Amino acid sequence: MTPTIRAERFAVLTAKGLCHACQAPIDEEGWARVDSSGLLTYVEQLDPLSHSEWLARAPWMRRVSSKTAGCAYLANTCRCGAFLGDWYLAEPDAPFFPTTPSGVAAIAVAWVDVPLRARARVSLSGWLDDLIARSPPPPFASSPASRPRLR
Repeated sequence: MTPTIRAERFAVLTAKGLCHACQAPIDEEGWARVDSSGLLTYVEQLDPLSHSEWLARAPWMRRVSSKTAGCAYLANTCRCGAFLGDWYLAEPDAPFFPTTPSGVAAIAVAWVDVPLRARARVSLSGWLDDLIARSPPPPFASSPASRPRLR
């Protein structure tokens, strides 16, 4: 894999939404990249460690082929099997495009202290800066010498 994104660590963002197919309440997830506060979208590939850490926090993610996106990527899915595309989760007032302070406050942040290599797109937005300011990354749990390295 040739990564398009590299980071020393990342955060998994979780927000609530409704399934478009069955209207069941669901958790939805996104990624934040710290240095530029970017939300990863259309994640086509991940390094094995990041993938494992991500699925531990968001087990509802599945690799899905999207005609709209023109690629297969790790996407939010509902218990009913419905695919919840990244495009729809990032519309204004959707879980990952909050337009109010309460919308930003509704997003949970779980920092992951491992490096990330991914093939994905990045969405930049001011609300991510607010979210990162509200939930800044903690100091690294391990010393720099013992942390996994990006290659």
